[in-house]
Amino acid sequence: MKTGIRTRLYGGFGVLMALSAGLGAYALSSSSGTAARYEERATLERVALRVFSVDGFSHQLAGQATHYRFTQDPESLAAMHRTIARIDAIGTEFESATVDPERKALYATILANARSLKADTARLGELGAQIRDNRTKLIAGGDVLAKASAALMAAVKADGTSADVGRATAIETAALLARIASWRFLATTDAARPATVEAHLRTAEAALKVLADQDVLGSFTQPVAVLRQALGRYKDQFEATASALTASAALYEQGFQPKMAAIEKAGDAARGSIEATIETIATATTAAATAAHRLLVGLIAAVIALGLGLALVIARSILRPIRGMTGAMTRLAEGDLAIEVPSRDAVDEMGDMAKAVDVFRANAVARREMEARALADQSDRDRRVAVLDRLVRGFETEILASLDVVAAAAGQLDATAHAMTGVAEGTNRRAGAVEAASEETAANVQTVAVAAEELVASLQEIERQVLRSNEVAGLARQEARSTDAAMGDLARAADEIGTAVSMISAIAGQTNLLALNATIEAARAGEAGRGFAVVAAEVKQLAGQTTRATDAIANQIARIQVAAERAGGAIRQIGETIVSVDEISGVIAATVTEQTATTNAISRTIADAARGTQAVSGHIGQVTASAGETGRAAGQVLDAARSLSAQSMTVKGQVDRFLAAIRAA
Repeated sequence: MKTGIRTRLYGGFGVLMALSAGLGAYALSSSSGTAARYEERATLERVALRVFSVDGFSHQLAGQATHYRFTQDPESLAAMHRTIARIDAIGTEFESATVDPERKALYATILANARSLKADTARLGELGAQIRDNRTKLIAGGDVLAKASAALMAAVKADGTSADVGRATAIETAALLARIASWRFLATTDAARPATVEAHLRTAEAALKVLADQDVLGSFTQPVAVLRQALGRYKDQFEATASALTASAALYEQGFQPKMAAIEKAGDAARGSIEATIETIATATTAAATAAHRLLVGLIAAVIALGLGLALVIARSILRPIRGMTGAMTRLAEGDLAIEVPSRDAVDEMGDMAKAVDVFRANAVARREMEARALADQSDRDRRVAVLDRLVRGFETEILASLDVVAAAAGQLDATAHAMTGVAEGTNRRAGAVEAASEETAANVQTVAVAAEELVASLQEIERQVLRSNEVAGLARQEARSTDAAMGDLARAADEIGTAVSMISAIAGQTNLLALNATIEAARAGEAGRGFAVVAAEVKQLAGQTTRATDAIANQIARIQVAAERAGGAIRQIGETIVSVDEISGVIAATVTEQTATTNAISRTIADAARGTQAVSGHIGQVTASAGETGRAAGQVLDAARSLSAQSMTVKGQVDRFLAAIRAA
């Protein structure tokens, strides 16, 4: 290869570390995006529940306004102000917080109608105060009118004729009918009742005028004047009360009802928009999580495959040249000078080592050639000492040459062993660096696994919160059922009241028949039964009034029953909506469970990647062990070379002493 061993090791594990870091960054980014989408979804669900409460506040405000119109209770008015303040607060909060133009316009509609209802409520309170004061005055005026009528009747019976008594009776009856009609109007706010009251009052005034005109002697002047004044005051008080009641009814029908309907419509539209957005977010979250899971699995598989490939390539590029170099040096140490030194063309550290070994081989070849030439140039000495001299010199030459060869080989073996030791130590250091880098990579992958486990814990917490929302929705559904049952009880109570009214109506009819019979009997009795006839006529008239009153009460009960049925339908609709919210929460819980399972799979995959990286580290440890064994083998070669060099020196000394002894002889 054209790169050094250090470059290969650092480059390979640098690539693995970069891929692991990229994998961790993508996993963190994906988990952060998923968490952000779940947070947005949870926020929208809370907003939807708050918006849904606006409908409840609107219905509550309608009931409070109706109750205040008929009772003028200050506590009901205060409750109306509190309800409107709640609607205003929700509208203000969402109108300023939302970024969706459509929902912002809907919240602005809710806010505008709520603030307009504040002014309407204040006006309704003013009208209620007027109604309360005028009704008190009207009741007192009715009592004064009744006393004045009774006083006139007593005076007429004492000093008047039968015709005067008839006129006084007509006046008293008309006043009584006016009071009854006014009470019906106060109870029902029927627009036709004020005309009836005025008609009865005009009848009473006309009869009073006739009575005054016929009173030539002025016997009834004082009670007539008192009654006329009482009639005028009662008329003024009724007109003031009727005006305030009519204005209150118009304000409710033309102001409260349209604005409350607009608030409910805007709230329903906003809730529908929020639910659509929640559905979009849920779909996007599922798609993003699926894509992230697939990509993470692919990336982890790629990292594992690349790590194994790099480990195999790097190990083969280092171990194969080392084995070849070890064999060459072993043969060279054995005296085989015809070997071909491998890896001489390599540009890494193994190439440098091969060049050094080749130099050792070339030197050994040159030395052997020089020794051969020295033996060929040996001259013949004197025949007299030729045999001994030739033997001695031949022995000396051969022994010295052999010893020189041995010494040279020992020196070369020593140098080669030193070189092998250095190479083994360098390989050991590099393998140690590779092992440290592999352990760091494994630690990074383990960190990613821990982050994935924390993501699983976050999703489980979201799942628990969604289950809590289901429980709250269930409680709300139970409350709606309880309210529906209460409305059913109200309807049954109204039915029972209707039954009682029917009984009263039947009694009034029977009383009317009895009065008719009494009238007939009085007519038969002649002048003696005239007073009894007057009483029978009054009883008949009162029976008729009772019949009409019971009819009006029956109509009101029918309206109450219709209103109770409508309220029950609305409450059942609320219960169905709560069921829908419960179902949506269930879908959310299932989605969160699915995401938790997906994230668990991601965590397990990352753990597998960590184990793969640890396996790579183990392989590098084996490389380190092999390098250590090579170093120990080189040490043994070095010891052998040193021992061989010492033995060659010993042999050379012995040969020198032997030759010296021969020459001396």
